[in-house]
Amino acid sequence: CQSILAADDCWEGAYRLTMVAYAELGNRTQAVRTYSQCVDRLRAELGVPPSAGTVAVYERVRFDR
Repeated sequence: CQSILAADDCWEGAYRLTMVAYAELGNRTQAVRTYSQCVDRLRAELGVPPSAGTVAVYERVRFDR
């Protein structure tokens, strides 16, 4: 995912996979940071919010205990 994001930092699928991977490793803090990076890049580059799918992954990794 990092390679994809290096080439295209607005590819939401790569952010979603990264969030899930960090959550699976028990690193929810980094998963949340990844979501924030996604939101920032989409806003700065495209002027759009994240998709509903990306928000859903964020909510799952953020609140799923």
